[in-house]
Amino acid sequence: MYIVTTTDVFPPAYEAEDVLDRLANIGYKTLDMGFDYCINPGQLINCDNWRERTMALRKKADALGVRYTHAHAPYNVASRDEVQMRSFEAAAILGARYIVAHPIHEADGHILDDVDEFIRVNKAAVEPLLPIMEKHGLILLSENILWGATIHPANIVKLVEAVNSPFFSWCYDTGHSHSNGIPVTVLRDLAVPPLSLHIQDTHGAGSGDEHLRPGDGNIDWKEFLTILREIGYKGELVLEAHHQSYVAPDEEKDGILAELLDRAKRMNDAYNRIPEPICKKPLGNTLKFDNQKTRVTAHRGCSGLERENTASAFVAAGNRSYFGIETDVYRTSDGHVVCNHDGRLDRVGGMPVAMESTPLELLQEAVLYDTDGTKDRFDLRVPTLQNYISICKKYRKHCVLELKSDFTQEEIASIISIIEDYGYLDEVTFIAFGYENLLKVRALRPEQSCQFLTGDASDAMIEKLKADHLDIDIYHHSLTEERIAAFHAAGIKVNCWTVDDPARAMDLAAWGVDHITSNILEGIR
Repeated sequence: MYIVTTTDVFPPAYEAEDVLDRLANIGYKTLDMGFDYCINPGQLINCDNWRERTMALRKKADALGVRYTHAHAPYNVASRDEVQMRSFEAAAILGARYIVAHPIHEADGHILDDVDEFIRVNKAAVEPLLPIMEKHGLILLSENILWGATIHPANIVKLVEAVNSPFFSWCYDTGHSHSNGIPVTVLRDLAVPPLSLHIQDTHGAGSGDEHLRPGDGNIDWKEFLTILREIGYKGELVLEAHHQSYVAPDEEKDGILAELLDRAKRMNDAYNRIPEPICKKPLGNTLKFDNQKTRVTAHRGCSGLERENTASAFVAAGNRSYFGIETDVYRTSDGHVVCNHDGRLDRVGGMPVAMESTPLELLQEAVLYDTDGTKDRFDLRVPTLQNYISICKKYRKHCVLELKSDFTQEEIASIISIIEDYGYLDEVTFIAFGYENLLKVRALRPEQSCQFLTGDASDAMIEKLKADHLDIDIYHHSLTEERIAAFHAAGIKVNCWTVDDPARAMDLAAWGVDHITSNILEGIR
């Protein structure tokens, strides 16, 4: 998991640009932009040149190697004032995927204790925001907070189900739940798992919203991480542990935040050592669909069984009836191309090593964690592009190759040349979140299969892809039967990620999706 901290660790008097510098210097690489803490007159989204200033902040973050993946909107979903509307566009400019806005907890002078009323009021407030989320490519997240029906995560899930939109889901706040006496075990029973987390510690029922660093309250973090594994949480650790640094003298803030980062890294390491619950029923083979045109690709290899993006995961997929095998590639410091998702070995190998700043020889010395958290297997190493292609060719699997680095035109040409040496370029689909990477492929191979990774299923996206002769690889919750039909009407093939639930996969196949990418999608039919 990526470790994310809210920028609210600094009080509103601190400007967003200065907060970025301080957090980057401490070592934070991924941030949650707290727009709720920068709304004073003259600040980031409350000034005349807010859009230009936000663009400059994004440029500064890119130069520092920092990403904004999350944001927190001012006020609740009923606000609709200009500052809140600006926060949505600003989040998109910064590159965030998720933005949290609190649910409405009070209406007509009374607390919304009745669940049906809570859902009715909030659904009416959320629905007008959905076209805005779609326009900006964001997912709006509600969260469990501190009053009335908002207290219980199950009620937030009921709201998500009532809204039923790919642009709306929820975030679980550990401190809010714990301070209201709701155990983390509730996560096991919820129909919709959270897409994000707010990590903060408290001292339990009646303690209030303390926002302490993990370990400074009494939440059982071992139990929490174990349950995250059980429910298959794949998101990020978003730290909302801002109280101590917020109130500390300026000269003490950096030390407090460095300790917070260190604790989060230890949590992440502990999470990675918890064995993944692989299968709850006997394995069959890859799920088959009545729609025989729908094909299944193994995400990072068969990562539901083996350590992702290793030769073992690729071979496990090769020995099953998957159509394709997906992997992610980065450049190394000495010009090789290797398979890895994060761009670092922290999560999969417990080592603070970046792919792009390390030579191949050193990367391949690292033994990666097995799915049970041990390092007892010599075979779990970082593969090269050549290793991946050779396995796919041996097992006659289609290659789905995600371009992670910002590759130059020459590097793209080299990747294509490596694959051509195996005589396998016709069996490769290039995918990327970076649109420019795909345009570089297209410039060299006009008819090469290419798919843009996105959560945006809008008409504008259809027109953009159609103009550039690209297909789409989209987050599956962004899809409806009507959206799939719209893509197909434009001649665009639809791949979707990451679908591990057989029932959901059956629905997508029935709607006519072309490809499904899955960590493991097996059953007996």
